[in-house]
Amino acid sequence: MNQEANQMLRPSLSVCLVSYNTRALLAHCLAILAREGADEIIVADNASRDGTPEMLAEKFPRVWLICNAENLNYTRAMNQLLNAARGEFVLLLNPDTEPQPGALWELQNALAQHPQWGAAGARLEFPDGSLQRTGNRFPTRVYLLFHALGVNARVPSNRVRRANVYAEWDRTSEREVDCLSGACLMVRRAVLEQVGLLDERFTMYKEEVDWCQRMHARGWRVGYVPRARVIHHAEQSAQQVSATRRNALYENSMLQYAAKYFGAPMATSLRAIFWFKRQMYSLRRARVRTSKTGRAL
Repeated sequence: MNQEANQMLRPSLSVCLVSYNTRALLAHCLAILAREGADEIIVADNASRDGTPEMLAEKFPRVWLICNAENLNYTRAMNQLLNAARGEFVLLLNPDTEPQPGALWELQNALAQHPQWGAAGARLEFPDGSLQRTGNRFPTRVYLLFHALGVNARVPSNRVRRANVYAEWDRTSEREVDCLSGACLMVRRAVLEQVGLLDERFTMYKEEVDWCQRMHARGWRVGYVPRARVIHHAEQSAQQVSATRRNALYENSMLQYAAKYFGAPMATSLRAIFWFKRQMYSLRRARVRTSKTGRAL
């Protein structure tokens, strides 16, 4: 088949979702996508135990399903989907989202209107309609240190964090940003061809930050589109993993990011901070247990 025929057969939009024991949320999301007229929908199921593959076969036979025998984690599974997607535009979408009417069209239209944008992201909202912040600057060395030390959590109004989250911006206006959440991120096919897939060293966090940074390095920009509204239930797959495991995954992603963009010394500094914080946490727990034992006696 020649290239021109391939172009004629190529769908306009491919929607890619990674699923892990989110059957009900995924079914609801797919029903919305069907109403919104998504041309191609592909799901990679990471060995769900909740009957997700059977539900898809019964209720959504037109969805292209990739069944993994084990949990490949988010980034590896999403790369499976990106490799399979055929659309001119490709939407990375979490199964715990609910795109509101017209959201997919708004993202496609924004990319059509801004040829310099390699990716566009939606306005994310919690189920109660309140804003779920997305759109950040790329992390700096100081921001990563503040984050590791807990400064950003204890003093969220600090100047470094405010600069990182565009604190002066209320998310009601369209604008270019450094990076956006991967919960709902639409990219051009040209980005996949020029920038490549997600970096699988980022198992579950920071992969979209790294991807957006690589887009910028190739001359692409990233745009936030508030007219595209998407409800996001947030962390529905991640919450199935223990807090200890989630923290380990997050720390690993921060270390990978630091090493990739700021070098081994920066990653070593963060690793030392994480180690020290774990030791202090263990000491505090030991003191609490000792105190409780003493009172019991």
